[in-house]
Amino acid sequence: MQSDLKPKIVSKGGSSNYLFDLVINNCNALINYEFHNNIQVGIVANRIKAIQEHTSSAGVQKINLKGKTTIDAKGLLLLPGFVDLQLNGNKGKLFHDCIDAKEVISLLMPFMHRGTTSVMITLISPNLSQIRNVINILNSLREEPFGSMVIGLHLEGPLISDQKPGIHHKPNFKSNLPASIIKELSKLTSHFFVMITLAPEVVTTKYIDMLIQSNINVAVGHTSASYETVKKAIEHKAGFGTHLFNAMDPLSARIPGALGAFLIDDTTYVSFIADKAHLHKASVDLIRKAKPIEKLVLVSDALAYGRGNLKPVKIGDRIAFYKNNRYVSAQQDEKENRNLKLQLAGSSISLLEAVKNCVNEYGFRREEAINMATLNPASYLALNSKKSDRPLVGQIQEENIANLILTDPQFDIKQVIFEGKLIPY
Repeated sequence: MQSDLKPKIVSKGGSSNYLFDLVINNCNALINYEFHNNIQVGIVANRIKAIQEHTSSAGVQKINLKGKTTIDAKGLLLLPGFVDLQLNGNKGKLFHDCIDAKEVISLLMPFMHRGTTSVMITLISPNLSQIRNVINILNSLREEPFGSMVIGLHLEGPLISDQKPGIHHKPNFKSNLPASIIKELSKLTSHFFVMITLAPEVVTTKYIDMLIQSNINVAVGHTSASYETVKKAIEHKAGFGTHLFNAMDPLSARIPGALGAFLIDDTTYVSFIADKAHLHKASVDLIRKAKPIEKLVLVSDALAYGRGNLKPVKIGDRIAFYKNNRYVSAQQDEKENRNLKLQLAGSSISLLEAVKNCVNEYGFRREEAINMATLNPASYLALNSKKSDRPLVGQIQEENIANLILTDPQFDIKQVIFEGKLIPY
């Protein structure tokens, strides 16, 4: 049931005496891994500049923060904006088919309204011209309103196994990318994060080393590699497992594979899709019990957001269509040219639904679920390093970017704040 709680703007003015542009009062804020009641947050421009308790532990009321705009949150939860490392498109279109930065932003805005404020736009085994097209779009994004919502580029393929293609277009698969593309991707890392999901049996460890030296994050996915091959890739800093369980060989007695390698390695991060379709509840439980909680990352893997009459999506020579709250595609029998079965192609959720599912269905504490969609992915990308000149997101702390969400206790969103600005909701 939707809560009738709504944050209330209690003052709005332009007095030069106000120190803060925006003040949020009376919120229950997630700070340092736990919720704190009766918190005030002061924002100047796009940064969090002050966090304090309205009343001290001794019961002494502190001086109120003053702002040009002040919100009484009325006890709502204050969360960091969500950070999605794998979002493929929306409205029947993939990001690698977008024509310009404005179109990318238009596809992202429905996710913004669901609390996702930082995204690595993801390309599903693109061809070389599609990669170059998106690099050009990214270089123009910073000039667009909301362009800073995009923090990076995730190439999921084409360096993946033809034994675990999923919905990906096999004719695009490669064992390496041209040096010119790597150079462009490396140059992109001066402003964006770049991540490549690859199958370690397709490339050499020297190739992984080259990507790491080019400031490109390397993840493992869509692979049928042996346990030993994956462990070797991890030793060479391929420290992220993409959508664990999906597009990997199953765990077995004598063939632990990529799944076994990531489950027992506490140094690695893994992502998973909590849409109640991609994973059995017991599989999520295994991930939760096997891995340190700070190494778990929620991703949407969304082809679109919503329910009902969602548009089909063309991926290579296949069509993914919406059915039963997820995207599927019909697998073909190449010999008889007939449909065999429906194959999962992607989700239709945002990270907000993933967080809700983790709390309501999968047994995570609410703080754990939120961190898997905020602090953990940001930590993987080292966004919270004070030495970085990149925006700091994923955690409510002073000097971080003011990307915030106000929700009720059931995580129904009441207000999104992006770079210190209230987003109409």
